[in-house]
Amino acid sequence: MVVALYNRALAAYPILTQSAATAVLFAAGDVLAQQGVEGKGLAGHEWARTGRLALFGLVVAGPALSHWYRFLDRRIVLRNAHPLTTLSARVAMDQFVFSPVSVATFFTVNTLLEDGKLDMGKLKTKLSATYSTALVNNWKVWIPVQYANFWFVPVQHRLLVVNTVALGWNTYMSNLNAKGSEIAEEEVALAVPVVEK
Repeated sequence: MVVALYNRALAAYPILTQSAATAVLFAAGDVLAQQGVEGKGLAGHEWARTGRLALFGLVVAGPALSHWYRFLDRRIVLRNAHPLTTLSARVAMDQFVFSPVSVATFFTVNTLLEDGKLDMGKLKTKLSATYSTALVNNWKVWIPVQYANFWFVPVQHRLLVVNTVALGWNTYMSNLNAKGSEIAEEEVALAVPVVEK
């Protein structure tokens, strides 16, 4: 029943449906990060943080990924090549072109949403503390997932597969973003000169 409902919504409103699913799973990943990894408890849960992650999934990640997977399916087709060569080209584009931008965008947008403005010093510190680790771990997780996803799953369902796997990935990224924010805040606090009276 749920699958049939999802498929009908996907056929009628593909980008909106995929974006809404992405938002829900980003929010769920943050809840898992705060409760399961960070052990904040319901009283200490930062609902604004969960909302920021959901907003990122709805407005940025969902639409971008929906369009990206369609682009890969239509445009990355190597004529007269073995299907595995085309598959490898799609995974390479996804992981070595899209992912570096996507990871940077995640941290940038979340920094903007956390502060209501983009503090370049804070962003630089956060990226320095998180970006390389996130990108390398991204490749460890997503290269094998995307090989299977692009080979076996029809294009309209690829984002659903990604979102399902991403429940764990979003938990990791939410936690890493929170740690990066803490590091950036500490550095900003240390940089503020103390004025003696």
